[in-house]
Amino acid sequence: MRWRRALVNYLIQSVSAMLAGRLASSLTFVLFMNLANNTVLLTGGATGIGLAFAERLHAAGSQVIAVGRRADKLREAQQRVPGLLTHVADLAQPAARVALAVWVQREHPRLNVLFNNAGI
Repeated sequence: MRWRRALVNYLIQSVSAMLAGRLASSLTFVLFMNLANNTVLLTGGATGIGLAFAERLHAAGSQVIAVGRRADKLREAQQRVPGLLTHVADLAQPAARVALAVWVQREHPRLNVLFNNAGI
């Protein structure tokens, strides 16, 4: 348990240093939040760490929407995580980010968690 607290403290301090403390309390909330009964938009959710988070969040009882650039990888993720919703978008493109925001507001108005795992 001590290592977990040390990791949480390290992450909070790192985020605080990077963002002048704006996200420290949010990070603490995310690490200890109830993972069930949420609608989660997970960028970069088709492979790697993002897919692992998608599996965990889905298993905990949340509806997960994985966003990624590659339709084939998103289809593979859906096969691994039955019930996973997907959306193809290249978030490196400003227009794609706007289109995703419009789409998610229209199609998933109950969205209450954004997990920005994709790198730009």
